Amino acid sequence: MFILILLIFTFLIVILTIVDFLLKTFFEKEKRSKKEEHTSSLK
Repeated sequence: MFILILLIFTFLIVILTIVDFLLKTFFEKEKRSKKEEHTSSLK
């Protein structure tokens, strides 16, 4: 039983880290695209 809880806990941590990483990369792309749009509109 204890091992099962430990497995679930580690599994959740792994999922959270992956989700966090994906969100960070996604937001970076969004920011970059917005900046590009802004510079193109200035021209």
